[in-house]
Amino acid sequence: MTTRPEISTNIDVLPGIAALALFAAMAVAILTADFGAIAGFESAAEITRSIGYALFNLDRAAPIVGGEGFLLPFFVVAFVLDAALGAAVMLSRRDGGEN
Repeated sequence: MTTRPEISTNIDVLPGIAALALFAAMAVAILTADFGAIAGFESAAEITRSIGYALFNLDRAAPIVGGEGFLLPFFVVAFVLDAALGAAVMLSRRDGGEN
């Protein structure tokens, strides 16, 4: 059984300031970055099939839609899923035990 969270009165502000500084640096980097023009797809493009070919690096075998544009979204999704998995494992742990 898990215990209720308690509010800590012994607060250290340095990690919070570091997190805000990191957030500000990342926000400035993202907002000032030049990602180029949006290419888009043709109306008859088979995007799902292209994602499958791009995942297995088969875009040279059957180049339907260029796969280079999918690299960043898949990397972001992989990072988010990894963070969710780590959070689920941490939340499922019992207090004070190994199981």
